Amino acid sequence: MATRLKNVDEIVSANNSKTTVLDYSPAAAHTGSIDLSRGNNFKVAAITAITLSFSNMSGREGQSGNIWLTGGSNGVSLDAMVKSAGDITADHWISYYVVSSTEVVISVSGEVA
Repeated sequence: MATRLKNVDEIVSANNSKTTVLDYSPAAAHTGSIDLSRGNNFKVAAITAITLSFSNMSGREGQSGNIWLTGGSNGVSLDAMVKSAGDITADHWISYYVVSSTEVVISVSGEVA
């Protein structure tokens, strides 16, 4: 029988530092500024044009999570630190991975109706 993780609250990295998974429900980030100290999963409602950016990245290398973005048709640009594998033009589910304290990679789903 396979082992399954459920409700993991802590991640231990190779250098024995611990990162706590802070949330089970998305944190609101309606300005497009994702503060990684607030959790792993975020909800962004782009009421007007926004720039998707990340803060508090130092020490969070390897953190990943999800962003539910609505209103992308109002205009979403990416901060220079964000590398993307897709355009944000509507409602999208976005996964992210923190590569370093200065770089985040995102993967954008197809349009979600």
